[in-house]
Amino acid sequence: ATKSSPISTTFTSSLASSLASPPPPPSPPPSTSSTSPPLCGTKLRALFLGLGSGTVPAYYSRRGVVPDIVEKYSAAIAHVKEYITGPLENGGSKLFAAEAFKFVMRGRLKTKRKRYHIVVHDVFAGGEDALPLVRADVFAKLASNFMTKTGVLVVNFLGATNPRPRGGAGVLERKSAYRFSREIVRRLRGVFRDVRCFRDMLPDRQPDMVRDVCCVATNKEGGVQFLVPKEVFAAAAASEGSPASQAAKVLTGMPPHTEVFPRDEVPAVGGAAAAA
Repeated sequence: ATKSSPISTTFTSSLASSLASPPPPPSPPPSTSSTSPPLCGTKLRALFLGLGSGTVPAYYSRRGVVPDIVEKYSAAIAHVKEYITGPLENGGSKLFAAEAFKFVMRGRLKTKRKRYHIVVHDVFAGGEDALPLVRADVFAKLASNFMTKTGVLVVNFLGATNPRPRGGAGVLERKSAYRFSREIVRRLRGVFRDVRCFRDMLPDRQPDMVRDVCCVATNKEGGVQFLVPKEVFAAAAASEGSPASQAAKVLTGMPPHTEVFPRDEVPAVGGAAAAA
């Protein structure tokens, strides 16, 4: 399972669930939870490629989303069955014990599941296992075979966002990490109409370091739009410097925001190359 921080967990889950939700109806249905209102009147379906700590599927489930989970590690699967039973009982959720790349390339029809409004691609343990999952054909397969026409893909990975890191130890590795991160974004933009990416830390905090990067991609009309849950706005007003406050500032776009890899710096595959 992937190690996750409070910031990246809040960032990934809140972003994806908010983006995929249509504007709430004037009179929303009664809450099914004492603490977490439903996202909207539509029953949303989400696919998680990688369980992580299980926090994000649980976040979705509490808001009425039906989460399917793909996880290959037996220890993580046992963790789900013992501690995270809620998501698997929410409207027919399903756990697939499978390697994510093979699962995607086999196609959705093999799973007998409907298309998903949200796909969370959160498999960045590193090494050779992670490389196939950021191939252009994987992103294309998700868009064409797994997602609804207005679906949202959230890709979370460890990446570098500064094309010209300062000198010192590891500068070549950081430049290489930037080129790799940029290539992931270029591949996404070769498949999706709109792609926006964010890092999990404000720009003046460790600008040259490899950090969590979260890209949000969609083909829906109007592109990426943010409808942030009320609790995130509340966290934005919390004590300055707290993890919740920092995550909320990222999500709400409060200055200084953390958007990285703009289109003029990183065009789609086939466009002009950005300077490394």
